[in-house]
Amino acid sequence: RVMDWGRKDPHRVSYYDVKEVIRRKPDMFIVGTGTLGNLKLDSSMRKMVQKYNITIREEKTQSAIALFNRFNEKGIKAAGAFHLTC
Repeated sequence: RVMDWGRKDPHRVSYYDVKEVIRRKPDMFIVGTGTLGNLKLDSSMRKMVQKYNITIREEKTQSAIALFNRFNEKGIKAAGAFHLTC
């Protein structure tokens, strides 16, 4: 499923920004941090991911997309959020 995930802060991801994804409890949550890696996760996001025992991976977006595809090919329940710029 593809969702729009507009953020309050364009370079920071909070739990509020991706709560629908986290509530689905994927095994893996992959965050594409942009071409230059400028997107960051805030502490609320990290706490909720830990609470639900979800493994999180942060990679520059090109690598994150490849990782997301590999996990899905292996049948791992993965979710991804990809910052497409900077």
